[in-house]
Amino acid sequence: MDKWIENTYRDILELSDLDKQKESWLGNDPNYVSSYVEIMCKLFDDDNFDIFIAESEKLELSSKLVNELKKLRELLNQYEEGDKTDKEIIEDPSWGLVVNQAKIVLNNWME
Repeated sequence: MDKWIENTYRDILELSDLDKQKESWLGNDPNYVSSYVEIMCKLFDDDNFDIFIAESEKLELSSKLVNELKKLRELLNQYEEGDKTDKEIIEDPSWGLVVNQAKIVLNNWME
């Protein structure tokens, strides 16, 4: 379970860092490549984000953290990427809401 928590944390960390997204999503990082689709696949498919939240009690996550994770999931589910490029997503004010919520999640994770 520790690896599950670690991987989920790492992917939310990427969601919280717009500068990292600009580098890795736009091909400016020679060591790491990612994209909107990649981070969504990692979070929802690899990390099983919905199950992660459902299993939060077993993972001993605080109720405050779980509430913030649920808000993040809701924003991600509501986000309409359509046919936007990664650059357009990064510049989208609605995506900024996701980034800010990911920061809130991380702040609560440390408590």
